[in-house]
Amino acid sequence: MRRSVHNALCAELFTGTVSRKPQFASFTLLPEFDLSSYASSKKGGQTYLSKTNTKYPNELLRYRERIGFTQTELASLIGCRRAETVRRIENGVTIPSAMTVLRLAAALRAPVEFLYKETFLSLRDEVRAQEERMPNGHQGVLPLPL
Repeated sequence: MRRSVHNALCAELFTGTVSRKPQFASFTLLPEFDLSSYASSKKGGQTYLSKTNTKYPNELLRYRERIGFTQTELASLIGCRRAETVRRIENGVTIPSAMTVLRLAAALRAPVEFLYKETFLSLRDEVRAQEERMPNGHQGVLPLPL
C-alpha cells in the first residue's frame, strides 16, 4: 500500500471523517490505539485529535467514567448550567475556578492533585525550585499557638 494512501486512511480513522470506501480489495486492520490522553478539537467542521492541544491536562474524564456520571449529571452536581462546560474542562480547553475544582473533587471522590496531576507536579516542582533559591530564614515559620 502506498504511504500517502495509508496516511490518508489513518487521518480519516483518527478524525472520524471516513467519506469513501477503500479502493483496494483487502487490507490489514490497524492495532487499537489508546486515545484517552488525546484532546479533540474542531476545525472547519472536522474533529482532530492532538496530544498537544490540551492547555490544562487533567484526569477528569477517567474519574467521571469510573464513577459512571454523564457530563450532564456531573455538570448538575457541581453547579454548572451546561454539560458543555464539563466537556471544555475535561478537554483542557479551560481551567475551572477554585470552587469548581473543589466541587469536582468532591463529586468524583478524588483529591484535586489526582484530577490535575500534571499541573500539580509541575507547580510543585516550580515551588520547590523557588524554595531552594530562597535564603535560609526567609521561608517562613508557622507560628505556634500560645
